[in-house]
Amino acid sequence: MDQIGSLLTNIFKPDGASAASSAAPAAPAAAPAADAPVVIAVIGAGRMGTAIAAQLALGGSAADGVPAVVRMWDHSDFTRGRAKNILEALLREAVEAELLTPALEAAAAARVSVAPTLDAACGGADLVLEAAIDDVGVKTGLFKRMGAASSAAAVLATNSIAYGPAEIEGTLRDAVDGP
Repeated sequence: MDQIGSLLTNIFKPDGASAASSAAPAAPAAAPAADAPVVIAVIGAGRMGTAIAAQLALGGSAADGVPAVVRMWDHSDFTRGRAKNILEALLREAVEAELLTPALEAAAAARVSVAPTLDAACGGADLVLEAAIDDVGVKTGLFKRMGAASSAAAVLATNSIAYGPAEIEGTLRDAVDGP
């Protein structure tokens, strides 16, 4: 859990600067061993899920002290097939806008893969982040599957602004409302 917290702290810095900015990275609360990356599954590999995966991979740079491995998955073969290309295009655009160096672009792209199945994405993940369409039925179904495919220690999270844990209640192992 400390690794996930450190990673998220480095991605979403209090001053609003992203991990891709030229500002010096904040020191993580606790640096994990170099051989123990934080494994993150992003469930939903559309535009939002892919952008989230890119940001998580950028936040998991060696300079931040928290290595991250990101696995994307989507129910659609078509979406899974184009997810890595979209992610690479997002990173390339950031380089062209001089928001990111080519070295960081390459490192972030290398940390992201597309899993062939939900089980493969969730297996061994420390954090499983759902980024699917805002439909409570879809989210409820995904959370049931995510919970079954991930370890009891994994943190399950949603990207939804329309539904919180109360609406998906009963499918989460530990529901926690955010601020």
